[in-house]
Amino acid sequence: MGNSNKREPWIILVSHGHMAKEVLASAEMIMGKLKEVKTFSLIEGESPEKLIHQMMTSLRDAPENSIILVDLLGGTPSNVISKIASQHDYAVVTGLNLGMLIEAEMLRYQNKDNDPRQVAEKLVESGKKGIVDLKKRLAETSIEEGEL
Repeated sequence: MGNSNKREPWIILVSHGHMAKEVLASAEMIMGKLKEVKTFSLIEGESPEKLIHQMMTSLRDAPENSIILVDLLGGTPSNVISKIASQHDYAVVTGLNLGMLIEAEMLRYQNKDNDPRQVAEKLVESGKKGIVDLKKRLAETSIEEGEL
């Protein structure tokens, strides 16, 4: 798995249910077709071993600087990713959401040689900035100024 740092990093989305596919569909509605984005889903009734097998087979050629976004820390998908990512130099971030995927897409084009740890830090920071109490924010910001 993953033998090249010079290729464009893949973005890999992993989730419970079909969340990964739906987040990708939403991102593509905004940004157009995204290249080299893979989705993996743990479907109810399927074993973690099946997910591991699917991922290891599909990610065999993934560049080492690929970005993995997983839905929930401590859930089965993140536990599966832990086993796979421990053998590679991937950026791995939990808390998958639409804003995070859009940010990951922009980051991978800014610098293909980004250190995966720096990419992970930027995605965590972006994820935190994207989660706000909107009513509180509106109360603190003048709507006439057009800022949110």
